[in-house]
Amino acid sequence: MWTYFNFAHAHNWLYAGQIDPVWKTLEWFWEKQPSPGLYTWWEGKGEENAFRQWEYVRGWVNPPHVTPHYWAAATDLLLQLDMLSYVDESGSRPSLVIGGGVPAEWCTHPMKVHGMLTKIGTVDWDWDGGDGSRRAVCRAAGAGVPEGR
Repeated sequence: MWTYFNFAHAHNWLYAGQIDPVWKTLEWFWEKQPSPGLYTWWEGKGEENAFRQWEYVRGWVNPPHVTPHYWAAATDLLLQLDMLSYVDESGSRPSLVIGGGVPAEWCTHPMKVHGMLTKIGTVDWDWDGGDGSRRAVCRAAGAGVPEGR
């Protein structure tokens, strides 16, 4: 099983505006971590593409799969970052999507996301949902921010 494909598929669901399959994928992988809390996953079945030294570095004599697999971990991290902020370039003009992967139930509480690097530059956003105002404040700065936006 190539886990990075599952994360990439979930990323496509995020871009399609369907966050339920995204969260189901993340929760499934979080529950099945080979080393809980390290957020690394596996690739394949057994030790593949090895130089016959990984067995000792990874600490397993007969591993059931290759782990840690950092391609999968990186794909998962990029997905989670985009769940907070990403640039949607599917339309005639790019648009910044903030909180596209945030579940609706989280929106009853204030949230702050600062220092997100996106294609348009650094993005900060604050959500004041906890006070009933349902107000978002977004700031973007960087070389990719078009004039007047």
